[in-house]
Amino acid sequence: MSSISDFVRERGDLSKILLVSDLDGTLMNRENDISQENREAMQEFVDMGGRFAVCSGRVVASTEWLKVPMNTPSILHNGGSIYDFNEGKVVWTMPMEETVRDLLLDLQLHFPETAWTVYTAREHCVLHHNKWSDWLSGIEGCKPSRINCKLEDVTDPILKFVTPGSPEEIAKVMAYIHDNCDPEVGTLFPGNVSLPTLLEFTGANSDKGAALQALAEICHVELSDIIYMGDNMNDYNALKIAGLSVVPESCHQGVRQLGDYIGVDMDEHLMVDVLNEIKKGLMGKK
Repeated sequence: MSSISDFVRERGDLSKILLVSDLDGTLMNRENDISQENREAMQEFVDMGGRFAVCSGRVVASTEWLKVPMNTPSILHNGGSIYDFNEGKVVWTMPMEETVRDLLLDLQLHFPETAWTVYTAREHCVLHHNKWSDWLSGIEGCKPSRINCKLEDVTDPILKFVTPGSPEEIAKVMAYIHDNCDPEVGTLFPGNVSLPTLLEFTGANSDKGAALQALAEICHVELSDIIYMGDNMNDYNALKIAGLSVVPESCHQGVRQLGDYIGVDMDEHLMVDVLNEIKKGLMGKK
């Protein structure tokens, strides 16, 4: 286990380090916003020569409006894609298997009033609009590409799909999947419940850890030179394989033991905390 300052000191300068951070629950506070303190710390890190990227379940539109100073391609769709915001293009995807369409049709049949939302690399489409799909749009900070569309009209490969709903409704969906769906299809078991009112599904081979490996290759950086910041179970594999892992005090207990550094609470400006530790390493470099 290495401290942040030791990690930086061993590498000598920030150009050799890639800092990748989750958004919700890590950089973002409980008000679903990034504090000005965190924004200034991110910008300072980049200005000092650091490479910065995000790794999120969000999509292009719901990440872009946050105006995070990313100077490296970033992971979206919970590991389903890598997008270069500077170039405005998708550079890598890990789509769900085509059999997911049969699963979605079955779920729509049994839960017709649920707000199923489907994401491709270019858009996200609400298959059934209700108050929960409006709630999700508010959380994401952007409107869907299409509302009340048919699954057959979504022709691009599906990267992930979600259902927002009450905890009771989500429990029913999970129970149905557990009792009725074939686990060989690929990703029938719900992905990560990042919020009690949101159920996410990604491909069987798609997660933040796999995407982090792909990002390392794209950026020509070793995994051992990556600092990863995350707070929840969907960050588990990325935290596990990164050279140095950072979790906030408010993290899920399931990932706490993976943290080489346990930082401040998500409401107390985690990026500021991490940058201060980075500066200690720079001051003490050989």
